[in-house]
Amino acid sequence: MKVSKQNKSKFQKMAEEATVDCYNEYEQSSGWACTLADELPLPLKCLIFGEEATLVDVDTDENGISVLGVITKNKKKIRIPIQDVEVVDKKCKGLDWLGAYRYWIKNG
Repeated sequence: MKVSKQNKSKFQKMAEEATVDCYNEYEQSSGWACTLADELPLPLKCLIFGEEATLVDVDTDENGISVLGVITKNKKKIRIPIQDVEVVDKKCKGLDWLGAYRYWIKNG
C-alpha cells in the first residue's frame, strides 16, 4: 500500500490515538480492536476473498495478539484478520481507521 506523506502523518496520529496508554502488544491489539469497533459503521458490507459478506464486529484472537474481523456469510460467523477485509463502500465513515491499522501493522 503506497501512502502519501499527508496520509502517513495522519495514520501515525491515528495509531497513537488507538494505542494511547498501551504498554505491550496485547494492549495495542485490544486498543485497535476497540477503536475499529467504535469507528467503523458496523454492520458493514465487505468482500472476503472476492465474495460479499458482512463485517459485524471487531475482536482479538484467543491470544490477544491479532485483530480480527467478525464476519457473517450465509448465516455463519467467521473470524479473519481485519486487514484482509475489503470494504465495499469506499466512502464509508471510519474507513480511514482501517487504513491506519493496515499502515500500523506494516510500519509499527
